[in-house]
Amino acid sequence: MAREGFNIQEFKSTVENRGIQKNNKFLVKFFIPPLMRESISSQMGGNQVQLAQKASKEMQFWCDTAVLPGIQLSLRQVIRYGYGPIEKKPFAPLFNDVTFTVMQDQKNINWSWFHSWLSTVVLWDARRGILGSPEQKIKPFEIFYKEDYIVDLDVTCFNDMGNPVTRIVLRQAYPFTMGDLPLNWADNNTFMKMPISFTFHDWYWAPFPENEMLPIPTPAPNPDVSGDPPTPLK
Repeated sequence: MAREGFNIQEFKSTVENRGIQKNNKFLVKFFIPPLMRESISSQMGGNQVQLAQKASKEMQFWCDTAVLPGIQLSLRQVIRYGYGPIEKKPFAPLFNDVTFTVMQDQKNINWSWFHSWLSTVVLWDARRGILGSPEQKIKPFEIFYKEDYIVDLDVTCFNDMGNPVTRIVLRQAYPFTMGDLPLNWADNNTFMKMPISFTFHDWYWAPFPENEMLPIPTPAPNPDVSGDPPTPLK
């Protein structure tokens, strides 16, 4: 019986047919959280809301590094029969926080945009005292309601032809860290970049219909070839 060897032509054909995805072709869409939009509208008027929406839309062009989130299953050790080998059983998904890097602009719009967002999570500006001012919705160091500051983040990857191939949506996301920005008189040719860390509840894959893909799993198991439902593991 002849052994099946490695076929270099088949390998090259497979790679050329599917292509290799590059990590520099992506866009991240940011959206204005509800309280931030409400605050801008009440304090500055409709024109400022339009400017904030424009800044939100343009933020995708300033975000130069991003992350496609992974997933980890939490496992607990189980001894099925009360003795014998230990098995690991999954019981919950875990999602790591993600960090995006946003370039700073000379009009300070990007920095102020994320500063305002974090301020709608926890108001830390106490310049008017611990009681704040009468027009403030909450007092300094109080925390807003979660639905006021969460949004869905959209991360899309593109192929070499500029067509979208992967779209991941981070649900109920909000920034929790706005990194330090080092300053140095000797850095004449360095761009200022802001690391913004986000946490989120979960994420889902939103594939594009025109792309080839594996079937999307559904909660209900598909029947086997005989038409009978698969036998569950005991």
